[in-house]
Amino acid sequence: MPVKRKAASKELAWIQWLRRLEEGGTRGSPRARRSRGQPGLLGIGDDAAVWTPARGKSAVLTVDAQVEGVHFHRRWTTLRQIGRRAVASSVSDLAAMAASPAALLVAITAPDGTADRDFRELYHGIHSGAAELGARVLGGNLSAGPLSITITAIGEGDPRKLLVRSGADAGDEIWVTGVPGLARLGLAWLERRGAQALPESPSDRAAIHAALRAFLAPTARCREAAEIARSVAPTSMIDLSDGLAADLGHILDESGVRRGKTLGAEISAPALAENPILGRAAALLGQDPAGAALEGGDDYELCFTAPPGAGARLASRYARRFGHALTRIGRLVSRSGLWLEGEDGKVRRTRAAGYSHFLRRPR
Repeated sequence: MPVKRKAASKELAWIQWLRRLEEGGTRGSPRARRSRGQPGLLGIGDDAAVWTPARGKSAVLTVDAQVEGVHFHRRWTTLRQIGRRAVASSVSDLAAMAASPAALLVAITAPDGTADRDFRELYHGIHSGAAELGARVLGGNLSAGPLSITITAIGEGDPRKLLVRSGADAGDEIWVTGVPGLARLGLAWLERRGAQALPESPSDRAAIHAALRAFLAPTARCREAAEIARSVAPTSMIDLSDGLAADLGHILDESGVRRGKTLGAEISAPALAENPILGRAAALLGQDPAGAALEGGDDYELCFTAPPGAGARLASRYARRFGHALTRIGRLVSRSGLWLEGEDGKVRRTRAAGYSHFLRRPR
């Protein structure tokens, strides 16, 4: 049927275009010939890709999906941002284990009638996001359907040094990178005001700009994770995709099972809220900054646990090198639950639950 032939022709044209993009030019270019001849590497053009980790390294694999109406909305997110964001969300899981990203497999479903320029804009976001992180797209799949991007991220790491969720114990300190909660505030602003309506005050505008950037253009903390792993030797680590309360809960559960004991966490509300940008953005939205940090999602910052004093030895050097803070926010305890220490010094149990993509509904 003509419609099917036309659709197949468009798919083939897209594949040929993205193959040239990934190979750095035409198929006959020197760069393309070098990449096709690289030992242990076979990318776009065959039924499956081939990749071999470096000697002494283990392969680390993860997959993540970004679905329109659940993870992003096109009315306030550009196609390039959607593509780049999809890469960051998937590779962030590698960062959480202190693994280095190497290759991506990308499956895209696009609505019927998607223009070539729109597909290319989306894929440029994927391509640039991968390049920033030192990874290469080796293949994937194209299909018609509601807009979504599913990325399998493949990395490698020293099997003796890969970090997991299950090594924490009571007495360990809890640390976070960056500003958890800022992405949640960026999303809240977009839902209420949109991307164009910004405050008039320069300080307020800067706070909202930072919140919007945190949500629309997150960064997988791969380099930061490698430095933390080298300098601190954390007992556990996780990335903050579903909010601090939910993701820290995974560490408590997995570590508790492994150690055969009950574990909980005491969190300092002042430590969570000490960043002035977070505080200003929260005030503009009428939200509690500590609550935003506990329950927000899509930060893609790192949360890790370490013996007392280990993180403090890295904190100032980390801030100088990476341009954002490393903050101690609490400690693990031998009682169940999540406990919040307020400004008054009193510790109260909190029911903060984090963010669930299964409960999210399009707006």
